[in-house]
Amino acid sequence: MGKALTDSERLKKLIEYSGLSGNAFAKSIGYESGQTVYNILNYGRPINMHFALNVLNKYETIRLNWLLTGKGEMFDFNNENEQIFGGNHLQLEDDSSESEEPEAKSNEESLPEKSLTWKETIDKALEIIQSQQEAISKLSDAALIHARNIEKLLENKHQPGTNHDRIAG
Repeated sequence: MGKALTDSERLKKLIEYSGLSGNAFAKSIGYESGQTVYNILNYGRPINMHFALNVLNKYETIRLNWLLTGKGEMFDFNNENEQIFGGNHLQLEDDSSESEEPEAKSNEESLPEKSLTWKETIDKALEIIQSQQEAISKLSDAALIHARNIEKLLENKHQPGTNHDRIAG
């Protein structure tokens, strides 16, 4: 399995996909300037959830997990984002840690009536992660049981007096 791309590498790939310059890409996701994009590309600033949600509102086929972690595929062919967001665009709450705020959308018609808040989005994502972790744990337990059964079979095969040890004569 290959090493996950860095935040900077993922953003470069996303900008290349968009066909825009870094500055134009930043504006396309609601930022007044390209400073946030520049900081991620050149200073190792991580892609945070606020930035990721702005990207997903514009580029809905990009997978949230890939954008944040670099794991999995870039594109959401299995509608994972829809499972997380319920098919709704996101309404971002004010985040005072952001140095650059996205522009307010002037076209209110483009947003659906029911939008998820930041907290609801995080809660939904955490629910999905928890259910996936439970499934992984069950699969891991099953694999461990199978491995122990195989070990027992191999041990019995090599013990004297078992059918496996008798030589046909």
